[in-house]
Amino acid sequence: MAPSRTTSLELAKLQPPVFEQLASDILRAHSPYESLIPVGLNEKGRPVAAPIDGICWIPGTSPPQGVLFAYTASDRKRLRAKWLHDPAGAPSAESQCS
Repeated sequence: MAPSRTTSLELAKLQPPVFEQLASDILRAHSPYESLIPVGLNEKGRPVAAPIDGICWIPGTSPPQGVLFAYTASDRKRLRAKWLHDPAGAPSAESQCS
């Protein structure tokens, strides 16, 4: 089996919070994303319903540039619905912090 396929299969086994933390850690390890602030997990390490999972400002850019990150552990069948989700019905961030 090709290494990339093996990696994909192993990543698919991760629980969503572990996958999100790993994605943020990998991005933060590479310039220019060292300042990435993960916002997709609450203080208990559980995913929150939000349109983005991370944000960072790119240092040294003029005008200032920011990057938004979105990760998903959804399977292909649910991916389209996730991307086209209407956030108006999503729970508030405050309700997910408990």
